[in-house]
Amino acid sequence: MLDAGGDPRRGPLDLTLNLFPDVSYRTRVTLTSQDSETDVWEGPITGLRTSSVMILRVNDVFIVKAASPAGVFEVSSVAGGYQIIELNQTAMPGEG
Repeated sequence: MLDAGGDPRRGPLDLTLNLFPDVSYRTRVTLTSQDSETDVWEGPITGLRTSSVMILRVNDVFIVKAASPAGVFEVSSVAGGYQIIELNQTAMPGEG
């Protein structure tokens, strides 16, 4: 995501997101937004029309959100590493 100097790579960048043993996505993301503290890359999941991947870097911490018909997943920072969770869509307002 970053070049050797620590600057965000614009892309497109081809990535594999290995979220769980049974959930792995390929994506191609491009830098879509940037300011002094935040970089945002976005793109679809390869082969899925109704999908999205958003990767945010805020103050050098990465957050990933991936949405597909199979589910919505979030990778976020926790003490000592990262956690990956599947969001419960039925608990979200306006969802079934």
